Amino acid sequence: MRTALPILALLTLLALILGLGQGLTRGSIGALERRTAPEHLTTAMPTSVIDEQDRVAFAQKKEEELLYLLSLQDTNGIIAQTPDHMLSIPYFSNLAATAMLSDPRGLVPVRHYMNWYIGHLNRPDKYGVLGTMYDWKQVNGEWVPTYSYDSADSYAATFLTLALRYTQVTGDVAWAQSNVQALVDIARVLIQLQDIDGLIWAKPRYYVKFLMDNAENYRGLRDAALLMRYLGRDDLTLHYNTAAERVAAGMEERLWLPEEQVYAWALYGRWWARPPREKWYPDTVSQVYPVVFGVIDPDSERARNLYAYLNLRYPDWTKGQFDDPFSWTVISFMAALMQDEARVVEHLQRIHFGNTETNRAYPWHSFESAFFVKTWGKLKDR
Repeated sequence: MRTALPILALLTLLALILGLGQGLTRGSIGALERRTAPEHLTTAMPTSVIDEQDRVAFAQKKEEELLYLLSLQDTNGIIAQTPDHMLSIPYFSNLAATAMLSDPRGLVPVRHYMNWYIGHLNRPDKYGVLGTMYDWKQVNGEWVPTYSYDSADSYAATFLTLALRYTQVTGDVAWAQSNVQALVDIARVLIQLQDIDGLIWAKPRYYVKFLMDNAENYRGLRDAALLMRYLGRDDLTLHYNTAAERVAAGMEERLWLPEEQVYAWALYGRWWARPPREKWYPDTVSQVYPVVFGVIDPDSERARNLYAYLNLRYPDWTKGQFDDPFSWTVISFMAALMQDEARVVEHLQRIHFGNTETNRAYPWHSFESAFFVKTWGKLKDR
């Protein structure tokens, strides 16, 4: 998921030229699979043990963020991007709901949101695709669809991850059983958008395959496969796992740049791989997504090298010194995965102080809060 790029029309034309045309118990639910892809080179990273005072402080900060996330939900179940309840972008809502599952108070609201989502799927959308979801906005006190979406792929993928995580946390397999056809329709969005190289287009008639999206797509397909296993649908488990492996292979073959030892942040058409430039988003930020979404293991050399690349390009990212107004708490989550507690603490403390001063005004929103909560959860579990 990323914001649409201003040169879309020109690049789309160029892309066309370049080559287009059973009930389970809660205790029986296991861990997710990971695919590793180690490289050469290693880089040591600073670590720091969080003391008890830090833990107490971050527990309070996490509580504040959880209350913020809960405040985003409207009475109909939809989760907005900010507390004013004016706009809902399902990608952000899915991530927010996933973070809300970290606390028992979030379980009922998340189920309420999932029911709303399933009830408002496009059947089909304006492109004839079944199972996509539009963005939503409030007009005169009513939620109405915008009839557009930033990315069909990431919306679908992150909802599939949410559905699996809800099942794992609650043991409520019945919800997935009663909504299995809708889940299949959502997964089919990814299958329909998957190209011959294994990578998945961001949305219909938009001929770009993004590194960030495809990392999310890999995770969503893996999670859909595991969810279908819980439901006894081994045929779909195999289908989705095969699609996920194709995504991973496509990322390796088409997006990984062996000479530069980094990923292209996008593939335009079928041939134009875009290497990262001296830019924070999407170029540098996208490099952590294969680790964050489990395409490669955090313990692999490649993950360490990508994290070192981030820190070399932006050594003061924990102080907010990068060319973007957003906080990017997903980078803190990456640091937590890499066991770099010193940078995690510095970044989250600075963010929390700034948010307290501004009363969590935009550009703070659901995405940032969700990864703040997820990061704290990763640290707390150590």
